Amino acid sequence: MWSEYANISFTFSQEGESDIRIDFNTSNINNSYVGKDALGIPNDEATMNLSFNQFSSSLRIEQVILHEFGHAIGFKHEHQHPENGIEWDREKVYAYFANLPINQRWSREDVDRNIFNVLDRDQTNFSRYDPESIMHYSFPSDWTLNNLAVYH
Repeated sequence: MWSEYANISFTFSQEGESDIRIDFNTSNINNSYVGKDALGIPNDEATMNLSFNQFSSSLRIEQVILHEFGHAIGFKHEHQHPENGIEWDREKVYAYFANLPINQRWSREDVDRNIFNVLDRDQTNFSRYDPESIMHYSFPSDWTLNNLAVYH
């Protein structure tokens, strides 16, 4: 799908050197290095992790793949846009991630890095803030003080 909207193409291979290396795992963790950060990862290590055993819908699997490939081609989280207008209820968000199953928990530092930290205008190119972006995390309104919610 990224190839439909951007001047990019992917060549898929089972062997040899590659810029993006995917580990399909059972850890319930989905993540990817962002853009050229993957080039510094040793060739015998994954640059993206995909785990689908926690999803019951093929639409959700597609969303996760698009999101992680978005990171792989250089996109950051949309909810960290400097004009997002989100007033987080930080303690509720910290509590949610602290109470996940042990292999899915995030520390407060993980939450800060992946959710709360706003991106620096001087280090990232921005378009207009888009709450419907595939790069935006979904979250319920009770995670915010201004009753905002995003659902994909």
